[in-house]
Amino acid sequence: MTIFNFLIPKAKVVYVTTNHTVRQTLERMQAHGYTAIPLLNDAGTYAGTITEGDLLWFFKENTNLDIKKAEEYLITKVMRSRNNEAVNVSANLDMLMDLSLRQNFTPVLDDRHMFIGIVTRRDILTFYQQHASISDNEETFFNPTINKIMARRSIRKYTNEEVTYEDIETIVDAGHAAPTAVNRKPVHILILQEQDKRNELYSRHRRGQLISEAGVALAVYGDTTIEESDFLLNNDCSAAIQNMLIAIEALGLGGVWIGCKDEEWRNLVSEVYEVPKKYKLYGMIAFGHPNEVKEAHQNADPNKVHLNKW
Repeated sequence: MTIFNFLIPKAKVVYVTTNHTVRQTLERMQAHGYTAIPLLNDAGTYAGTITEGDLLWFFKENTNLDIKKAEEYLITKVMRSRNNEAVNVSANLDMLMDLSLRQNFTPVLDDRHMFIGIVTRRDILTFYQQHASISDNEETFFNPTINKIMARRSIRKYTNEEVTYEDIETIVDAGHAAPTAVNRKPVHILILQEQDKRNELYSRHRRGQLISEAGVALAVYGDTTIEESDFLLNNDCSAAIQNMLIAIEALGLGGVWIGCKDEEWRNLVSEVYEVPKKYKLYGMIAFGHPNEVKEAHQNADPNKVHLNKW
């Protein structure tokens, strides 16, 4: 089973190009009853997604709800709130399934990055409902937690879409839910949202690039007065980081774990954010709305799994 089994070819897809006006786009969406459609440029490459909400905000801010005035604006003048992530034609079904949970259609590109069609959420979910075998793997196949753990990959490219504070709060709560040695709870999480400070980190140390480019970053500190063992503090902070990375994936975001072995880097972060000396930095996370797609992890290497003896 390949992506071609689900592909709706470009000739049958309702889309607009960068030469269409706002009115033409609205009328096309209304005629077909769609709430979101692909946007292509003149060369035939995928440029983004136009949604009803994007058009509504544009009308409110620019036309006073005058449909004739909308003829004066090209669709490129509309600010897009989000773009559906596209995949290469070689993408597997697991990747399509993961994206279908976040967006109602997935644009498909060929090896030249040309738009060749879409795969809809309905088609993917219908396939899994009708054909997925659940006899041996029912609990894991339909377990959302296991699926998110397997789908989580290090994402280093992000869109400009803003991460909501509600999502940040959920992610931080997940971090604090991680276990700690003897339940001492020495973990502190610093939210790095202010762009100027994140840019300063990058200007002073190469390790700050992803911190600067991501929508948000987190720094995970351990309180050395609560937990004296560096080994246990590292374990506690690492557990919090892993929890947050899974939460990031579950919210449809993408993130990457940034190691903090370099003492110069740790000191710089603590200096810029005025962290008291009793707290030690053990790791950071850069995250945001993903601008890249990676395949889910496959089964573990059997050579690295040992049953009862090595």
